[in-house]
Amino acid sequence: MSATLSEEHERELRKIFDDYDKGGSGDIDIDELRDIAEDLGEPLSEIELQYLAKELDTDESGSISWTEFIAWWKLPF
Repeated sequence: MSATLSEEHERELRKIFDDYDKGGSGDIDIDELRDIAEDLGEPLSEIELQYLAKELDTDESGSISWTEFIAWWKLPF
């Protein structure tokens, strides 16, 4: 069962995603993912970063789409 997000929370996450998608590609790369974690006060080791990127990048494209990003946030923890 997936978690639900309020519309407001989803809008906030979209703003974060778009703010860190510096190239405007519609995807975030591993460096942008690192920046998000650091700015949220959760700096990651290189191993943690690689693990998180692999977990989010479900289509193994090498970058994280909005769909992959929001799907991860909806996972129950």
